[in-house]
Amino acid sequence: MEFRIDPEFRDVLPTSEERYKALEAVVLNDGMFTDPFVTWNGILLDGHTRYRIMQNHPELDLKPFEQKLPNDRFSDRYAAIVWIIKRQTERRNLNDFELAEAHKKAFDAQKKTQGGQAGNTNAEKRMVANDQSFSRNKDGATTTILAADFGIKPGQFKHSVRIGNAMEEAERLVPGAKEVIKSGKAKVSKTALEDMHLIESEDERREFVEAIVRGEKVESPRKHKDSGKESKKNADAIRQIAEQMRSGENRADFDDVLRILNSLEDDFINKLRRTFENDNAILTSDERWPEAIEGFFDSVMEDVEKLKGEILK
Repeated sequence: MEFRIDPEFRDVLPTSEERYKALEAVVLNDGMFTDPFVTWNGILLDGHTRYRIMQNHPELDLKPFEQKLPNDRFSDRYAAIVWIIKRQTERRNLNDFELAEAHKKAFDAQKKTQGGQAGNTNAEKRMVANDQSFSRNKDGATTTILAADFGIKPGQFKHSVRIGNAMEEAERLVPGAKEVIKSGKAKVSKTALEDMHLIESEDERREFVEAIVRGEKVESPRKHKDSGKESKKNADAIRQIAEQMRSGENRADFDDVLRILNSLEDDFINKLRRTFENDNAILTSDERWPEAIEGFFDSVMEDVEKLKGEILK
């Protein structure tokens, strides 16, 4: 049996040689395939690695069985890509950086699809504001849809996509860096990688990535910034815009305000994250801490919702 191969479908989440050899050993031992080869409109969606094994071992006379999805199962090829990524993340044991790459690719595909299908949900074609910032009105629906499909919270999914973006930037700066990071051997935290965009000079960002590739332990660039001054700078900027609007001197620029709001969110979230990264011993020091921390976040969310209502009324 032969299958039609779409290179983009095949390569969306390529299998490492280590995973290929592990699966090959299982197939050679069993002498058969246990999972179906899933096709859509005659094109192979799931089973590329098994198909490669079958082609490399014609002597075994392996007999694949095909599962055909209805031709109208997906609205377009991008919806099919989201399905492929979701299926692969469910079956593979991926580390956080590999998941970040998968989430980023799913996010990019979901923005392009007109049908928004990972499960038949409609979503408009959307474009990301930039590699590190999410536009609330443009990308919020995409994040919500995919977070639900991948079984995680929207904030977690957004954080993961940002890490995926940072990995792409690292690869652009130093070819081969992404594979080093995905290997799990690099001495860099997810937060440090995500914060790489805070390094203003491209040469300094490249040095940061080169240190990762060399196996050096790197810290978050945010540790070298004065977060207090940054917070005051954001507050002053918003206050200045508001005063200009009240006086009729100037209209607020949407992109400028959005950039400030994104920075405020990053500042708040990263302060919390650094607290528990640096002092995570508190979580095990008393059995009451998990409940107390859960209550803290519930209270924060309640206050945020209340504030949102006051602002938007």
